[in-house]
Amino acid sequence: MGAGRTACPGSMEVTDILRQYPTGTVMKVYARTCGEPMYLGRFRVDRNTIRGYYTGKTWAETIRGLGTRIPIISHVRMIPMYRVYEARNHDETGAYQVAVSAVREISLREEIASGERRMALLRMVLETDDRNEARAAAGGMEI
Repeated sequence: MGAGRTACPGSMEVTDILRQYPTGTVMKVYARTCGEPMYLGRFRVDRNTIRGYYTGKTWAETIRGLGTRIPIISHVRMIPMYRVYEARNHDETGAYQVAVSAVREISLREEIASGERRMALLRMVLETDDRNEARAAAGGMEI
């Protein structure tokens, strides 16, 4: 807790979010400045902070912009994100596109690293919170 701040029941610190959610998780953040929680925006979990999804500003930069009202995070809601990657199987020369949810991506990368799945993710083509959009962009291919 920063100087002069007291914890509210059920409040969270950025360090709590970093412990609970993997890097890359996108979430809606709600915070209290006084009274009811208000929506502060979408944030992405970074290695050592959370950053504005659209602005790239760190949490500290975001709250500095609020002036004297210092928000205390009341709760977060994880937003399911879907990514489309250009990929290639190890035994083939052609590339293809595949959609994967951010949650599934964690285990997919483990499968690739262990050799259980013989493929490589070459580059991210699209990131969206719309599963249907991701599937359509990947030509219906989803892992």
